[in-house]
Amino acid sequence: MPNQLSGGQKQRVAIARAIVNNPKVLLLDEPLGALDMKLRKKMQVELKHMQRRLGITFIYVTHDQEEALTMSDRIAVMNGGKLEQVGTPDEIYEKPASSFVADFIGETNLFEAKVNKTIDNVAFLDIDCEGEIQIDKKTLIAGESVYIAIRPERIVLSKEPLEGYISLSGRMKERIYVGSNLKTIVKLKNGKEVVVNEPVSNTADFNETQDLYVCWKAEWMVVLNK
Repeated sequence: MPNQLSGGQKQRVAIARAIVNNPKVLLLDEPLGALDMKLRKKMQVELKHMQRRLGITFIYVTHDQEEALTMSDRIAVMNGGKLEQVGTPDEIYEKPASSFVADFIGETNLFEAKVNKTIDNVAFLDIDCEGEIQIDKKTLIAGESVYIAIRPERIVLSKEPLEGYISLSGRMKERIYVGSNLKTIVKLKNGKEVVVNEPVSNTADFNETQDLYVCWKAEWMVVLNK
C-alpha cells in the first residue's frame, strides 16, 4: 500500500506516474533527495538513459553540484533568482563566468588580485598572497581588481618552486585520505588556505614543519572580474 512505501520508493513511483502521461517537458525538483548515496548514483544514470530513450525534455532542479554535472546537457546556475551562467557542464566547470559560479560548482581556490599594468596583450597581476604574475589577457585594464580561480586538482605540490609555474610558498596544515585522492590543505604565508587534490599514487612526503609550494601554470587558472 502507498503508506507502506519508504520515502525513496515514493519518489521513484512519483517519477513513474509523471512519465506515464508522456509529457513534453518534465520538471524534477530534487527527485532523488530521499535516496541513499549508492541508489542515488544508480538512479542518476537510469534517469539519463530514460530521458534519451523517451525524448522528453527534463528540467532538473538540484543543489548537488556533482549531480548537476553528471545529469545535464546544459546547466543554468542561479543566484538570488538571477541567471549567473548557462552552458554545458564542461563550460560551467572549466570556464566559469563569475566568482559565484566558480565557487558554487565544485571546489575552487579564489585569490584576489590587482592588475598593475598591461603591455601589449600581457597583463601583470599582483596576487594577494605574494609576488607578481603574468598572463595573456588583453581584456584586462591596469588598476582593476579581479579574482583568480584555480581548481584543486590543477595544483601541484612541490618542495621547491617549479620552473614555468606560478609557485606560492606555505606549509601543510592537513592531509586527508578521501579514497580516490589525497586532499591537502596548505596555509600560505599570509594565512590564506589553499586546497590541493592529488591522486593517491602521489607518495611525496610532506610534513607540517617544512616549507612547500603550491604550483600551477597560468593557462590552468581563470581570471574573473570582481
